[in-house]
Amino acid sequence: MLKHPNVIRFMASDAYLAEYDAQGRHAPQACLVMVMEYANAGNLYEYLSKQDAPLDLETISSFTAQLCLAVHYIHDRRILHRDMKSHNVLLHCASPTTSPAHMTLKLADFGISKLFMGKAIRADTVIGTPNYLSPELCRGEAYDEKSDVWALGCILYELATRKTHV
Repeated sequence: MLKHPNVIRFMASDAYLAEYDAQGRHAPQACLVMVMEYANAGNLYEYLSKQDAPLDLETISSFTAQLCLAVHYIHDRRILHRDMKSHNVLLHCASPTTSPAHMTLKLADFGISKLFMGKAIRADTVIGTPNYLSPELCRGEAYDEKSDVWALGCILYELATRKTHV
């Protein structure tokens, strides 16, 4: 189990048989429910898109440090995230008066993550979000934790410019 202040916590899971689909039609299917830690302030993408002015240096520095700590933590546990983007960084405010520089960032959405066992992984299928894909993933080459670091750099560019790199 991952336990780090900048990585969203997994709380519990359960599986059940749903009798009906989302449109109300009888269509039995197995469903998995995962309960995750609650982050009360949305995601980083939404936060950045609502800003009228550039972020101050204290906020950029705080967010950068927290994201670097999260990535270092998962890589130490041999986990490749494989879909790092500002949409998958959640924000939490301890109180309504929390300043932006004191918000807690939490890396989330490990749905396509993979355990990394030391050798580069061959990219059989390109997985991830186009604006955050490393050059080696775009070329269909083997990749490793450096692809997550590339995506982290893309997020840091967004923090500094409030624009997605192209």
